[in-house]
Formats: sequence, C-alpha cells, structure tokens
Amino acid sequence: MIRGLAPRSSSRLAALLLLVLASVFTAFAWLLPGFDVAYGGEGMHIALDAIQATVYLVVGGLAWARYLRAGHAFDLAITLAFGVISFVESVFLLALPTLLNYEQLRPFSVWASAVTTVAAPVVLLAGAASGRIVIRRRALTALAIILAIAGILGALVIVLVRRHLSLPIDPGLSPVGPHRHSFEGAKSIPSVEGAAGIVLLATAARLLVPRNPPVQPLLGWLGPALVVGGAASLNYALFPSVYSYWVYTGDILRLCFCLTLTAGIVAELRAATRRVVEMAVLEERRRFARDLHDGVAQELSFIATELNDMPDALHPSLPWLRSAAARGLFESRRAIEALTTPTDRPLAAAIAAAVEDLTSRSGTSIRLSLDETIQTTSAEREAMLRVVREATTNAIRHGRAKLILISLDQRDGLPRLEIADDGTGFDTSHASQRGFGLTSMRERAAASGGTLSVRSSPGHGTTVEGCWRIHPEPARNQPKGDHQAGVKR
Repeated sequence: MIRGLAPRSSSRLAALLLLVLASVFTAFAWLLPGFDVAYGGEGMHIALDAIQATVYLVVGGLAWARYLRAGHAFDLAITLAFGVISFVESVFLLALPTLLNYEQLRPFSVWASAVTTVAAPVVLLAGAASGRIVIRRRALTALAIILAIAGILGALVIVLVRRHLSLPIDPGLSPVGPHRHSFEGAKSIPSVEGAAGIVLLATAARLLVPRNPPVQPLLGWLGPALVVGGAASLNYALFPSVYSYWVYTGDILRLCFCLTLTAGIVAELRAATRRVVEMAVLEERRRFARDLHDGVAQELSFIATELNDMPDALHPSLPWLRSAAARGLFESRRAIEALTTPTDRPLAAAIAAAVEDLTSRSGTSIRLSLDETIQTTSAEREAMLRVVREATTNAIRHGRAKLILISLDQRDGLPRLEIADDGTGFDTSHASQRGFGLTSMRERAAASGGTLSVRSSPGHGTTVEGCWRIHPEPARNQPKGDHQAGVKR
C-alpha cells in the first residue's frame, strides 16, 4: 500500500509475505550446504548496530509525539521498547563496547544485551494488549521511576555477578562448515533469543488481528516488521551471531527488520506532512470565509432586506430581484460553510450538514443512511459533497421533491453514493436542457476517479448514483452506523 498500509488486509498480506520469505531464507541457509551467507568482520556488526540504533530512535520519537497528543499506552510502550530499551542495547551494550574493545567481547555487554532482548518485546506485547488505554502524565512519572529502579537493579545484579559470567559463545566460532548445526556454549542465550522471537511474533499477531484498523501509518507497518524481527530472533536462537565476529542469518533479517520499520517511518512522516499542509489549507480557507462573510454575504443580506421592504407595485421586476438576492445570499452562506468545514470531518457528518441547510427552508423531508467507516481522499470527499449538494438542490428547485433519500455504502468493495427523490423527474434524453448542473456533477466525479449515472423519467422522480474507486488516506477510527432522519426540515 502506498499510503501507509492502513487497510488491515494489506498489513496481513505484507506480514504473510515477509514470514514466507524469512522462512525460505532460513531454510536455504541451514539446509543447503552451498548456500552460505556468513561474513566475517566485527566492523559489519558495528554498522548494523548503528543503523538499528538510528531507526529505533526515530520510531521511539514518533511514538512519543503521538503519546503526547493522545496519551495511549501502546504509543508509550513503543517509545520504551524502541526509543529506550532497544536503543540502549544497540548503542551502549553492543556498538560502543565492540568499538572500544574491537578484539575482545565483554561478558557484561553480552549478558546485559540478552536481558534487554527479552525486555523490549515484553513491553511491546503488554502495550499491544492494552488497546486504547490512556496513561496520564502523573502515572507516567510513577511508571518512569519504577522502570528506572528496575533497570538500576538489573544492572547491579549483572555487575555483582560479572566475575562469574563468561562468554556464552566462542566469538570466533563459524556458523558454516562442520560446526554449522552444533552449538557449543551456554544454552541460556538461545533460549532467551527464542523466547524473544515468540513474543515478537505474538505481538505481531495481536496487531494484525484487532477489532479496528491501525490509526497511524507506522502501526500499519509495525506488524509486518515484528514478523521479520521475530524471525531474526529465532535465527539467533539457531546461531547467536550477534554475540560473535560473524554476520549470519539473524543479522541479515535484523537489517530487513530495520528496513521495514524505515518504510513505516517514511509513511508516518508523509502522513504528518499531509496533515500540516491540510491544516494550512484549512486556515487559509477560514480566512477567505471570514472575508466572504464580512463582505459579500453582508452586502447581499442588506440588499435582500431592502428589497423585501419595497412594495411590489414599485417595479415589476422586484419579485425576481428578491429571488435573485435570496439565492445569492444562500449560495454565499453555502460557500462559507464549505470553506469552514474541517478536512478531517467524517464524510457522513459532512453530508448530513451539507443537506440540512438545503432542506431547512424548502419543507422537504430527508432520510440519510450513511456508512461512517468509508474513508476517502480530499479530492474524492469534495467531489461527493458537491454531488450531494447539486443533486439535492436540483431535486428541491426543479423537481419540487417532498422526500429525498441519500445513502452512502459499499458494494463489491467500492463506495457508492445515491441520491433519490420523489420529484417530477425529467426525460434523460433531453438532459442537456437541465443546465450545467448534471455536467458539473459528472465532471467532478470523473476528476476524482468516479463515475456518475442519472436515472429519471417524467413523474417518477430522479436517482443520481456515483461510484468511486477509493484510495484512502490514513484512517481514523469511526464506529459503523447509520444516520436516520425522517423529520421535516
């Protein structure tokens, strides 16, 4: 998906594909004697750790920014797991000790890294299970103190027993050759890596099968990324190359894990940039709406009031002038409403608000059946609203309809908009006589990737139906439901 893997099916498909590729890669590396992907060189480990630390820091920063806006526990868990625990492991437990002690690995760094290897996935799984629980700032302070104390105690324990610690694996042990299927050393490290892999896969499953789709693009990529991260940890259980001088399957999958997270970072930044642009556009629209309200609308209101106070006998064109002034005032108010409507307002609510003013003065009843889960781009949303306004205006003004039915739903996965009325109808073979309205609706629909059809006959009302191939922007959770209104407007 180009826009952040927001739909659930795309995330699942990506996760399944990555899982298959990781499994095939692991099988080839361990079962085919000629398929050797081992590279000797501690400098490559330092480069991988530096890349990982950079990606983790950015992911943690983005999650922290979301937590400051909404306070969700899962965003805080991502911040702790990536921006704190995993970043500390990559920089202070792996990269720096290796860089400073290039010829010799330190047991303290190895075992401390093993502890954080399990801690980060556990924090992620707890955050994913928390759903949309909100953690307030006061609770955050207490949580930070508890985590700091736990980290200090863990470090003290490792320091106290450091003399009894030894390297769990011979750093020079090659993953290829006669020893490729045997592991000589402590069994605790493979157990820790295997447990971390299982927890990461469980977290990925929890993210890929929730009740609602992810709100942020980064979360849409996080599930597939954790699948690759879990596969990397399971490969480290087979051969913990992260603690040796060799770069092997686990390290390569770890790099793929970082690349998948990078794709989520790019999608998140694109969405953030799009939101900033939309806010700037909305502010400019509001400024223009204020100028329109204080200028044109006020003058039209004055003209309409003065014309209403004049007797009809004064001039034969007064009734037409009153009607023209009223229509001009109405159109200016409608333009002001369109300019001040937030771009992130749910489409169903925007449609309901658009038709309310149109029907409030006409005595026409309106019934709405709108699926609130449908997501649209800005262009598609604007086209739909324009079609609704134009079709409703035509039904009231030309068709003299008493009842208008507006529905928004999905058929065969495609959003469908329908406006049906019980008005006088018209002969579609002479549709050009209806003016520019129908042409304008068709052009707006076509410009936004949709199609429009009109069904009508004299005395049997009119039905306008539009269908769009939606490419949604990042979704916002909206409960599914129908607006029903049968009152007379």
